[in-house]
Amino acid sequence: MKRFFHRLAALGAVAVVAVACAPSTPAAHKAGPVSPADATHPQVMQDVSKSLALGGSTTPGNLAAYSDMRGNLGTSVKATTTSAAPLTREVFGFAFGNSSLGDPTYGYPGWSFNLLTTIAYFGLTINWDGTIIQSGNSWDTWNSSALTGLIATAHANNDRVILSVNLHNFTTDPSSTMCAALHPTNRAHTIAAIVAQIQKMNADGVNIDYEGDNTVCAYQVGTTLYGKDLQSNMTSLVQEFRAALPHPYYVAVDTYSGSAGYATGFFDIPGIAPYTDSFFVMAYDMEYYNWGSAPLSCSSFCLGPTAPLTTYNYNDTDSMANYIAAAGVAKVILGVPYYGRKECVSPYATPTYAPPHAYPDGNGTVAMRSAAARMRRSRPATTSSTSMSWTTPGPLVTPASATRPRLRRSSRRASTR
Repeated sequence: MKRFFHRLAALGAVAVVAVACAPSTPAAHKAGPVSPADATHPQVMQDVSKSLALGGSTTPGNLAAYSDMRGNLGTSVKATTTSAAPLTREVFGFAFGNSSLGDPTYGYPGWSFNLLTTIAYFGLTINWDGTIIQSGNSWDTWNSSALTGLIATAHANNDRVILSVNLHNFTTDPSSTMCAALHPTNRAHTIAAIVAQIQKMNADGVNIDYEGDNTVCAYQVGTTLYGKDLQSNMTSLVQEFRAALPHPYYVAVDTYSGSAGYATGFFDIPGIAPYTDSFFVMAYDMEYYNWGSAPLSCSSFCLGPTAPLTTYNYNDTDSMANYIAAAGVAKVILGVPYYGRKECVSPYATPTYAPPHAYPDGNGTVAMRSAAARMRRSRPATTSSTSMSWTTPGPLVTPASATRPRLRRSSRRASTR
């Protein structure tokens, strides 16, 4: 299992923000407040999107440093094990659509497919008009021998590969990119194009990673022809994908940790449930919406656990309970973060006094150190989350990875592996 996690270094969840034209906004209809449910979208997705837009690294950090970290952890590299017991829960990984996919160290040739059940290729990004952006690393890799090799290897190991269709647009502006993309006409463009790609590459379904804020779009004002808001249009998107991809194709939807606890957000969990095989609950980056509540009660953003099990206002336990009540346990998947955020603390809290490589790049950049041999671990009594501190400066490693357990359909139980 340790080897499996290291080999997932080329797996991750990324998206490129799509921006373009949209219908004009009537003067009488202004952007509204963000729903509490939509405030729980994971910040890390925006971070990765910005990194990709700026031409970020296509590999998980410095290769030598990562290899050094792996060695310090005492994990040897061996051939894919054949002795592991059959999986009884689903294990889901997101594969980066870039040159790392076919890499012998980080790409699919080194993955333990017997420890996986589903791989989402991440992914193809959608324009405002519903068409696929046919340029960039993700598009090129989707049409490469690395992708066909991944699918062939996965199928030989009885794993599925699904295509992630991505659009991130966080605003309540009624003339937003998300409003345009979810217009019924443009939705139809998206579904036809994505289904064609899935069939062309012999993939097994779709992962819908649309992330936005619920609002009433300009074209919805004064009419019921186009749905009442973005929430209703998002539900229609999933319903229409299900109609275009009937079983045994697999339909997954990525959702926010707080979405099942509110009726007013971007995702209508009970409404979507009949049309999806699983909800992948992005239960991480909770520090971005827990800092103002007990036990932290900070006056401005302050660090906290990324995915607390209990205690904090938003936590895994409450999120899973809300989802199970809204959709049933058989369709609920707990997304687990395979990353952390770091900040310097006193007396090294400023660049002047920070040791080499220790000061964060920006506000809590997702990062790990390679000096794992001298890492101290502690478990705060109130959180059930793990914190880490380092005593040895070393190269900074930024893994483009996240392992996300998912539900095995045959077991129909939620996974926390």
